[in-house]
Amino acid sequence: MREFFASRAGTVETVGGGYAEAVTALENFVLRGGKRVRPMFVWTGWLGAGGDATGPDAPAALRAASALELVQACALVHDDIIDASTTRRGFPTVHVEFADLHSAQQWSGGSAEFGRAVAILLGDLALAWADDMIREAGVSPEAQLRISPVWSAMRTEVLGGQFLDISGEVRGDETVEAGAPRQPLQDSCLHHRAPAAPGCGARRRGRRPHRRLPPVRHRHRDRVPVARRPPRRVR
Repeated sequence: MREFFASRAGTVETVGGGYAEAVTALENFVLRGGKRVRPMFVWTGWLGAGGDATGPDAPAALRAASALELVQACALVHDDIIDASTTRRGFPTVHVEFADLHSAQQWSGGSAEFGRAVAILLGDLALAWADDMIREAGVSPEAQLRISPVWSAMRTEVLGGQFLDISGEVRGDETVEAGAPRQPLQDSCLHHRAPAAPGCGARRRGRRPHRRLPPVRHRHRDRVPVARRPPRRVR
């Protein structure tokens, strides 16, 4: 992850206007916490499908797995705005961090509005860079073709799950039927079944294909349905 952020520094610096400082805040957000569950699942799945941790394909597989951390960063930054959360992992949320900066600098306009606007842009940047990272991971063209439709579906379903979450809250529908589709979609970037990983050929070598695991709930998504819950705080 550090290598990827460093690779974007030159482009970011040319923008000017405090953009580099904002991107540094995103980098700090990504690197300073979290369990890295999603990349670990991808890495473990790749090994289970026949990948070699010491082989030539390992660095590319690791970079591809790490791209999920940027998808997760996008979801968390935007989720904190939606939930009006003030802290995450013991630090101010991104929108609060930039609202505080605005206030401290006594800039014009509203601090809260500025903080939310910057956080939205940084969340969007994280998602865009996730695409860059998966595309530049170094996996084979054949693996990229297998990854592409799954990656596209995962992004769409993650955002769809967030929409169902907020829509369910305002509608006040607390039935199990209304909440049931929501959780798997919100967890899509965690449990989406990936195509065969680079350098692997489990099916071709006669191994049993992997079964799709049941969805694993985010630690802050522990109830279905989730209508009218209070804002979430520290994770």
